[in-house]
Amino acid sequence: VYLGKAVQTVNPPNASVGLSQLTATGTKDATTFLRGDNTFDAPSLDFKSLLSASSGTNVSEVVFDDLDVSTYSHFMLVWFSQPTSDNSYLYFQMRTGGSSGANFTTGAYDSAVFGTSADNTYYSTHEINQDHWRVHQNAGNNTVEYHQSQIFFTPFKSGNQAYLGNFMRAQGTRYDSSGNFRPEFSGGAYNHSDYPAATGFRIYYHTGDINKYNYKLYGIV
Repeated sequence: VYLGKAVQTVNPPNASVGLSQLTATGTKDATTFLRGDNTFDAPSLDFKSLLSASSGTNVSEVVFDDLDVSTYSHFMLVWFSQPTSDNSYLYFQMRTGGSSGANFTTGAYDSAVFGTSADNTYYSTHEINQDHWRVHQNAGNNTVEYHQSQIFFTPFKSGNQAYLGNFMRAQGTRYDSSGNFRPEFSGGAYNHSDYPAATGFRIYYHTGDINKYNYKLYGIV
């Protein structure tokens, strides 16, 4: 630090100013950052990366159990997968029981998918009282055929009003068994008075296995 008496602007050399020389208020450590108002603060954890994985090994499902539903009210899954079987639909099913989770299969899942196949050409599917939500329509199993999606899930939490929770929405794309590009939107709700306290979920295909996949899961307060 420049200590001379000349009146001039001086740029201190790199790494010459330590934390102890800053007048900013707040806790100064590896978990905080310096804000523009000269205050040290911790980053917001309202949106946090929780899990990520990538695999080229066949699996029957990808399970997310023991989610921190007391901290996070919503979960966002960025998902990519390819099925082993041609023309496979992508499904979502809730799980309960925390770390020893079990599939929740009561037939009260309602969902719908809307997509487009060409200019001014649309298609849709609508199903109720199933044991799953349909996230996307069928994808092929060729190298360039797959599902990719951004899936949001809001579990029912203790203290919520009845039915206010346990719903899913997704937006994504797929390439069908003929290599055709299909962008889609979907939504699902659980329509039953038992409104289970979901602590996880699983992603799987309606037939066959998941050939390969990538994902990243985020928690939203």
